[in-house]
Amino acid sequence: WQLKQVVELTEVQRIPAQTSTIRGPFLAALEFLRQGTQGLNQVQPDADGMLVVNVPFCGRFQEYAMLGNFLAEHCLTLPGIKGVRIFAVDSSDSYYYEWAVAKRWFAEFHPEIEVHLQVQDLQMDPLPKAGLTIALHPEVTRGGSWFQIMGSVIKASQGGVCLFAVFFQD
Repeated sequence: WQLKQVVELTEVQRIPAQTSTIRGPFLAALEFLRQGTQGLNQVQPDADGMLVVNVPFCGRFQEYAMLGNFLAEHCLTLPGIKGVRIFAVDSSDSYYYEWAVAKRWFAEFHPEIEVHLQVQDLQMDPLPKAGLTIALHPEVTRGGSWFQIMGSVIKASQGGVCLFAVFFQD
């Protein structure tokens, strides 16, 4: 083992700085879930009353604050939901710092929401069964291994709500 670098986490802000290209579309997707006739009315907690929220291919997880505030305001108030547990995964191990910032933000502003961030290959390791899945990625329509990954994500969402959004029109 060798220590390469020590990094101090920045203080977290209630509303972190985000570009409009991230903020606008993500908030629109959450609003679609909130207002849709099938959206939040269809989310189901697990046997313990926890709403499991999967966020596959989370990358830097830049949407953490918007998602956290949305879940606290609109999901923790739903009947039968006692808590929220987020599973955010990505195949890259490049985002540990950003994930640590997100975990610090949840601990400070929404400690009632559990957050698990990890490296995971969705071709090999399935996500847990979820009541809500928010899957955003630019290339899921490009074929190849994406069909297997998408099948895995959808299977974990069975009986819940799954929102898939892509950046490119194909």
